This record gives sequence, structure tokens and C-alpha cells, in this order.
Amino acid sequence: MNDNGGAIAVDSQDNVYVGGAWNGVGYMTPYYEAFLRKYDSAWNVEYTDIFGAANANVKITVMCVDAEDSVIVGGTTLGSLFAQYNGSSNQLSGTTDIFVRKYFSNGTVHWSSQFGAAEGDEVFAIAPDASGNVYVGGRTLGNVASVVHGYCDALLCIFSWKYKLAIQRIR
Repeated sequence: MNDNGGAIAVDSQDNVYVGGAWNGVGYMTPYYEAFLRKYDSAWNVEYTDIFGAANANVKITVMCVDAEDSVIVGGTTLGSLFAQYNGSSNQLSGTTDIFVRKYFSNGTVHWSSQFGAAEGDEVFAIAPDASGNVYVGGRTLGNVASVVHGYCDALLCIFSWKYKLAIQRIR
């Protein structure tokens, strides 16, 4: 077993969330799946969610908690993750894509999205605002929003309160 913690957050009730990547229980596999685990304030496990893509690494690298104590995670994937969402196929766009997933405090998935350019993309920061929007900061090696400024460009994505990718901007 080989696990990697990648992100941590605490909600208003002192529940702790940890996320990262793991590759199995009791056996070694060549690919990592993402995991999210919630501990209550007494360190009891409330839930664990594990998700991945066929024959591809997936890992959670960032997370935050919004005003409703919902946890929002982001990370990278080398494969296609989620079923169709808001008319988007969520198929792998390039070598590495960004994903974002929001959970209600009970562990139920509220929404998920995967996006990226034809080349590699990474997420480095994630934050909610008071209106329910989610901001994702990262970088892209490709063409996002029909603009390329250089080999590697800063990326800002905003998911509107309707949980759909609203804006993609690069430096």
C-alpha cells in the first residue's frame, strides 16, 4: 500500500478533511486513485470516498471548505473521471487535466467537473466565495480560452453558483 496526503481542511465544527492519492489495500497497483476522508472532532472516521480513472493516476492536491461546511477538492487526473456533467463529456482533454468536486458535509457528491487544454494542466489553489462560486488557480501548458502567452501560463477558472465552469482566464 502506498498513500500520499495532498491536502487538508477543517470546517466550522472542527471536522478534519484529508485528501490525496492511494494505490490499493494489501496489493500494489501501478496507478493511484484519489481519496477524501472526513474525521469528526473526536477523530472518528465519518466517511471515505475513493475515485479514479481506468489505468490512470488521479490525486487530490487542494481543498477548501465553504460557508455551508461543504468540502471542495481539486486535483489532477491522467484519465477520464466523471460521468457527463452539464453537457460536458469530462473526457481527458490532454496529458493531465484538472478536476474539481464538491461534497455536501455528509459525503454525498454535489457536483464534479473535469477540464483542461490539449497539453498538461495543474491546480495549485482553490477557494469559495460568499455567493457559492468556486475559484481554481493553476497553470496550463496549452491553449485555454483561445489564448496562449507562453510555454506555461497561469490559469484562473471560476465555477458559478450554478456549478458550471463560467470563466477561464490565463495571464
